[in-house]
Amino acid sequence: MLDMLQRSTVHLLKKRGYKKKEIARMVGCHRNTVSKVLKERPDKTYKRKRIPSQVDIYWDKIVKWLEEKVPVARMLEMAKEDKENPYQGGKSAFYDRVKLIREEVEKEKNIAIWRFEGLPGEYLQVDWGKIPAKSLKGKRISYKYIFVARLKYSRFVFIKFTHTMDEETIIRCILSCFEAIGGVPWVLVFDNIKTVTTGRSSEGNPIWNRTFLKFALEIGFHPDVCWMRSPNQKGGVES
Repeated sequence: MLDMLQRSTVHLLKKRGYKKKEIARMVGCHRNTVSKVLKERPDKTYKRKRIPSQVDIYWDKIVKWLEEKVPVARMLEMAKEDKENPYQGGKSAFYDRVKLIREEVEKEKNIAIWRFEGLPGEYLQVDWGKIPAKSLKGKRISYKYIFVARLKYSRFVFIKFTHTMDEETIIRCILSCFEAIGGVPWVLVFDNIKTVTTGRSSEGNPIWNRTFLKFALEIGFHPDVCWMRSPNQKGGVES
């Protein structure tokens, strides 16, 4: 099952003239999946059930152990010795789950590399800054805001001063940035800006602002947030 970023990629590659077979190879899925995705909106959500496992309560510890290059056999021993939740399952079940967790961790690392490095013109980091404005006597009288966007690969920077940071302003700033760039980047990465995301769901997923998500889909870019997601997290839309 493709996540939102991958589905957005499928639509982008199709717009760029790639054939379905080529898109399937680049994204890593079947050609029939590409055909299905192209008939749907990139923001369509799927509910995927994960079969629960006794090993999942050690997920965070296993991720840490993987980083420390702890052998799987030693992981099993430490799980069995856990004072709060000693593991009582089988060896093969534990090994299979660690393999799955390892794959999820590697997938997240790859996503992080794509998100923060990318190709020329692909990734745009967007943020706001606040500048105190002072009177001639040195007293602070108001604030002005600065919209800053930077292409990850070329380090091209676009700056625009504003008086507000509301929804209309950020949309106008983004459009001005696209005009300066001469095109629309694939992914726009934001911090926790309320006009983009209203927070996280109970699962830790970004809850997209409906108006902004509609704007992103109509213009043709994928919105993303810079916090690191847990395995299998999906994006949502504010209710």
